[in-house]
Amino acid sequence: MGSNVASANQSGDPLLVILYLLRGSQGLQFQNCQQEQEATHPSPTMHPPINEARRLMLEVSDTLGSSEIVSSTHAPKSYSPHDEHERELDEWSVRNQMQSLRLLHHYFSSAYRLLSYETATAELWRTTVPEIALTHEYLMHGILALSALHYAHTNSTQREDHLVISARYQQLALKFFSGNIGAVDDGNCEAYFLLSSIIFLLSTFRIAHSGDSGERPSPETVAQSFVLLQGIKGVLASQSLQRWVVGNPLAVLLSPRPYDQSRHELNSQLQDRICRVRQLAEEDSGFYNDEELRSNYIDAIDLLQITSTWVDPSSSEGRRRVWYWPFNLSQAFLHSLRTRQPLALIVLSIFAQLVSSLEAENWLLDGWSNSVLGMIDETLDRQWRHWLGWSQEQ
Repeated sequence: MGSNVASANQSGDPLLVILYLLRGSQGLQFQNCQQEQEATHPSPTMHPPINEARRLMLEVSDTLGSSEIVSSTHAPKSYSPHDEHERELDEWSVRNQMQSLRLLHHYFSSAYRLLSYETATAELWRTTVPEIALTHEYLMHGILALSALHYAHTNSTQREDHLVISARYQQLALKFFSGNIGAVDDGNCEAYFLLSSIIFLLSTFRIAHSGDSGERPSPETVAQSFVLLQGIKGVLASQSLQRWVVGNPLAVLLSPRPYDQSRHELNSQLQDRICRVRQLAEEDSGFYNDEELRSNYIDAIDLLQITSTWVDPSSSEGRRRVWYWPFNLSQAFLHSLRTRQPLALIVLSIFAQLVSSLEAENWLLDGWSNSVLGMIDETLDRQWRHWLGWSQEQ
């Protein structure tokens, strides 16, 4: 496994691996299901072209504009023109100084630990990130949304109230972010990177806890969450690598650390599923109408196998490697997810199986796999459901 990716994962911070993936990796390998040998997998490019960065930013902007990242159950109510006074009072309440101070105190005391699991970066998330937010209000809204969500999780008697508060701050952050995502520059790139990371975390929570409101996530919602993850790549690619690692307040996230480079073996059931689905993709031409799409499917399956060998449920950094798969999916495969193509949903079910082994240590993610597998089971036609044998057994 490439040392850069290994160092990124060792830090224990959510999404930190993204910074290293942009630099490219060395020696990434996967085990071909048809051969008992290693084959080199193409590494990500060091710097995606700027037009690719802009495309990702526009994609994220469209996603934020069309998706329901904020749960409809907890989203603040809308108002008619006749309720102008009530609307003003509600907006004042959201911005209420004491409420913000309480949430900031909760962030400083405990919620920041959602973003860091080691001493080297804990101080950055606890102090440096809020300092950046003082001059970027949209980032402050994202921090307060995450803090309110964590407060709801840890204080059951005030859960509903703080879910509503979190939803309001999410809306404020998303409103700005979606309208200005193409305006990343040297003066705001850190704030955009941090907010985009928080927005992705909030989107995973919504999928994982959709059952709380009696809903299922849709394939479109899952694809949109993956687009939000990939959008971070667009933010990072808007600046040079040197801009991120030299004299940058976030540079501490890139400090190399010792790492055990041994690979983790796939469990036999998961390996068998990946091999069988890869064979299905190779042999059944009914899933695609051109060779390029077939290649995209096979690449997604091989990428999933790479990710599977990297994930280690026993460590915080090993658990976070699971996001390498959606981070690197092609736009063609994401489109297949959005349009509910059977093979894309089958591949997603294997990813959900992988995620299920990681949820116990992460309350934001807990329930993600069951929500997604339930959605896939309801969406797929009966003729394909035997490919979901694992999910049905659960």
